[in-house]
Amino acid sequence: MKAAMRAVSDGMSIRTAAKTYKVNHEPLRRRVLELVPVDAVPGTKLKYVSEAADRGLVEAIQYRSHHDTSVKREDLRKMIRRAAELTSTRPLPKEFPNRKWIQRWVAKHPELSYQAAQGYCFVAAEHVPDEPIPSESQTSKKRSTEAEQSCMVEWLTKRGNFELLSSPTGSFVMTKREGLVASYRKAKKQTQRLSPLHSRLDKLFASRVRVANSLGANRPEAAQRTLHVGFVLGGATAFLSALLTYVFRGPIAAFFTHDPVVAAAIENTMPIFCTAVFVSGLHVILSAAVEAMSLASTLVVITTIGSWVVMLPASYLLGLVWNRGLHGLWWGSLCGETVKFGLLAVALWHIDWREMAHRAVMQSGGDVLTEEELEED
Repeated sequence: MKAAMRAVSDGMSIRTAAKTYKVNHEPLRRRVLELVPVDAVPGTKLKYVSEAADRGLVEAIQYRSHHDTSVKREDLRKMIRRAAELTSTRPLPKEFPNRKWIQRWVAKHPELSYQAAQGYCFVAAEHVPDEPIPSESQTSKKRSTEAEQSCMVEWLTKRGNFELLSSPTGSFVMTKREGLVASYRKAKKQTQRLSPLHSRLDKLFASRVRVANSLGANRPEAAQRTLHVGFVLGGATAFLSALLTYVFRGPIAAFFTHDPVVAAAIENTMPIFCTAVFVSGLHVILSAAVEAMSLASTLVVITTIGSWVVMLPASYLLGLVWNRGLHGLWWGSLCGETVKFGLLAVALWHIDWREMAHRAVMQSGGDVLTEEELEED
């Protein structure tokens, strides 16, 4: 074997040396490539995993860590198992490596963090001693900031696209030749496609149709009463949802992430987030009443002002330009929702309900729902 190894070191190929000196090819290849110890050394040898395989595992984890890729415990077990299968000269137990073996291996290499990638760069640290390697907390904080900024940009983009799609939904409320109630059946289906929020608030659609039915039946007092009851019940539901979200903010954050920095950022943002959700719920309830009166142009103008003139610019300035983070993002959202809620409240306050009922009767052309259709809606 040693003669074959000397021949390989002199330039002969491993396969030719194995045939010439009549040794097995695989053991010769392992010894030449240092996959198994060549010479006997004093001390306890590694069992199942050679020194070369051990160094390879360390380098593989460092490479992944440097490229911001985490190594989970199950991934580490597979890597160790694969290295042992390639280098071990004895059969491997079925359960190798078990949990204790992995713990001992991790304790043997305290310089590694296989669960959280930390972007190690040992070579740069040696040549630039004035720039220390960032600690785990510093790196985690930096990554959370970068993730927060990317989330804010994505939120602004999606929110803008959503408002662009959802603002024209009022144009589907009234058609020229169909009655008021029939047009609302189409408006409900179209709004469900465009607005995920409306599709989850079926009761608001029911109150919207009831307001439209009352106006079409020339009963403005009943329409007003329906709006008041729907506003109280919907506001209570929105408040309860926001309150439960705030109370269970800790478990909610822990469900999505185990990073303490990210979890703290989520919990700190929850108060303003819940407030924005509550005001948004009130705005949705009032917008349902405005749609019930076929005031499509009014709803489009209010949505445009609240979303494009106030909310999106304020969120961009507070969240990105002024570096207020998620707090600034949701403060801008709260400003936009508050403006929309205020404008809708003012519009409804100055509406003549009798005039709206008369207009609905004229537009519906006497197409009033029967009792069975009322129960269906």
